[in-house]
Amino acid sequence: MRANEAYTLVEARRRFARELVLQLGEDDFAADFTSVLGRLLGGGRAREGCAVRVVYSTADASAEISLGDQWRLLPSDEALARLRERFGAGRVSLRYSS
Repeated sequence: MRANEAYTLVEARRRFARELVLQLGEDDFAADFTSVLGRLLGGGRAREGCAVRVVYSTADASAEISLGDQWRLLPSDEALARLRERFGAGRVSLRYSS
């Protein structure tokens, strides 16, 4: 096997993660949702990180919402762990580009 480039997992995520996808439901939206999400995403400091998309689903409706640049995320192990702890591992994923 030959490789032109090698990356650590964190480097690969930072380079190739196109967007973070959060699958959320009605119960996830408390009055302080935006401030909680802002803290979980790192406070809006990661303008060069990956985009964030919320996939919202209830029994009656569903929608996909792409958040603005101020919500971008550097997909570190710590940031993903915070999100998975809050929302559940199966509801937090990354989409990659090549």
